[in-house]
Amino acid sequence: GEAVSDFCDKIIFVGSVGVGAKVQQHCGKMVKPVVLELGGKDPIIVCEDASPAKLDQLFCRAAFQNMGQNCAGPERFIVYGKVYQDFISRVTKIVREMRQGEPLSSPFIDCGACVLPGHLAYVQGLVDDAVKKGARVLAGGYIPVKGTRLAKGQFYPPTVLVDCTVDMRIMQEETFGPILCVSCVASNSDQQAIDLAN
Repeated sequence: GEAVSDFCDKIIFVGSVGVGAKVQQHCGKMVKPVVLELGGKDPIIVCEDASPAKLDQLFCRAAFQNMGQNCAGPERFIVYGKVYQDFISRVTKIVREMRQGEPLSSPFIDCGACVLPGHLAYVQGLVDDAVKKGARVLAGGYIPVKGTRLAKGQFYPPTVLVDCTVDMRIMQEETFGPILCVSCVASNSDQQAIDLAN
C-alpha cells in the first residue's frame, strides 16, 4: 500500500493487474522507480534459421527454472515449421531425462515441486483441455498416482505439450507450472508467429 511505497526508494511488485495499476499510479505521482510483474503468457519465437541443437538446454532451463514458477519465464514456444520436429524431439529428450524430487535429497535432482497448494489440479485441467482440443503430451502431463514417490508432495512432472493452438486455455491463461507448450508456425511466416505471440 501507500505506507510501504512512501518510504521506499524503489518498488518491485508482483501481483494482480488491478493492484499493480494502483502501485504504478501512486509511484508515478512521486516519480519513483517501479517494476511491475503482473503475470503473463511470455512467448519465445524460434525462427526457421534457429539451431535447436544449440538452444535446447537453454529453452528447457527457461521453461522449467523453478518448475515454471518464474514470473518472467516463457510459457509458450512458437516454433517455425522448418525446425519444429527437431525442436520438439530435442526438448522432449531432455525433459524425459530430468530427475524430479526433493532438491535437498540428492545433488542429482533437476527439478522440485510446485509451491501452490491445489495448483496441480489447475495445471492438469489446462493439460486435459489442450489434449481434448488436439495437443499431444510428449513428456509428463499427469498428477503422480498415490503411493508413488512423487505423490508425497506438490510434484507435477516436467511436461512437453505440442501442437498447441490459440483456442486452448493453456495458451491463454497463466500456467505458473512446469509445462513447455509448443505451437507450430507451419507457414514459417514472421507475421503468423507475431500473431500467435500476441
